[in-house]
Amino acid sequence: MSLRQITCLVLVLLTGTLKLSANIEFFDGSYEEALELAKKERKIIFIDAYASWCGPCKQMAKNVFTQDQVGEFYNSTFINLKLDMEKAEAAVFKQSFSVSAYPTLFFIDSQENLVHKVVGGQNGAALISAGEFALSKFDVSKDLAVEYENGKRDPEFILEYVRALNASNKNSLPVSNKYLMTQKNLNTEFNLTFIYEATVACDSRIFKLFTDRKDLLIKQFGAEAVENRMYDACAATVKKAIAFESTDLLEEAIEKYGEQANKKAAGQFELESRIYFARAMKQTGEVVALVKKLNKSYLKGAAGEKFRWSKRLNSVEDLDASGVDLVIQLAREATEIAENKSYWQHYYEILVEYGRTKEAEEVKVLLDALN
Repeated sequence: MSLRQITCLVLVLLTGTLKLSANIEFFDGSYEEALELAKKERKIIFIDAYASWCGPCKQMAKNVFTQDQVGEFYNSTFINLKLDMEKAEAAVFKQSFSVSAYPTLFFIDSQENLVHKVVGGQNGAALISAGEFALSKFDVSKDLAVEYENGKRDPEFILEYVRALNASNKNSLPVSNKYLMTQKNLNTEFNLTFIYEATVACDSRIFKLFTDRKDLLIKQFGAEAVENRMYDACAATVKKAIAFESTDLLEEAIEKYGEQANKKAAGQFELESRIYFARAMKQTGEVVALVKKLNKSYLKGAAGEKFRWSKRLNSVEDLDASGVDLVIQLAREATEIAENKSYWQHYYEILVEYGRTKEAEEVKVLLDALN
């Protein structure tokens, strides 16, 4: 990875809502709910408008959306949504946008304004370029930067600027630190809001300001929002650890999350963090061992998580026989817990991919029954 790529990645990791995943994580809610979330988080929505029979759509889902750099960029930058254009889930979207070829990739804002559109399958580099172009058209921080450089410093403006920097995936920490260092009372309602918005990584002074005021922040924003913000900040530091290949940053993130979260959440965060770090370091055997431990300790009864981890593990290069067995095991366990067509389809495709013909034929019968 070049110095320029590392610098850009770190700036991304210091801002926005982050998830510990190498794959693009697609929003589970509806189109309308995605619009609300985009408005709340001041983000663009990336929409993969696809059809179930479309070959390039399947290729992107398997080989592009699962790439590390693609997932890192899209998860930290956009609200990501998949819409099957031949199903009812796309009905509201189709009232505003038409699709004549698959896939069509949309970048829209929370007011349903089209920011950018790309037609046809894309490779990883092209998809990142498309996202960067959309982000450049959506950058709301440029005008505010001019005012800031010209000396504007009233608190409401600085808060707006920090939010805009975060929404545009730019590093807000220097601006946030300068403001907070001028404040004598950090426990006012406004300054608590500022600390909440400015907490974008756990390897920073602001994270301690956040955790020292956790109870006050919970009263103001609610426990779930505070827990999510803390998780995102620690996940950002894990991703920075990956970018710099730093075990020290990895351990710092795990330790700081462990100090604040409950035992179960802390344990799952540690395992997932170590999995993504090991994957980035191409330690495939370690990845398989850690996913096996994660499944045994934390994924009991969690069909959706087993399904997602089966797909994630299957995207790891150079899996040995034990890794393949675990991919299939996770896929099978997901179908045993919940009768979901997507789970069965994935299970069938995995069996076919790895030449388990007899098992695949048996699963195909069950899959056809769900259609």
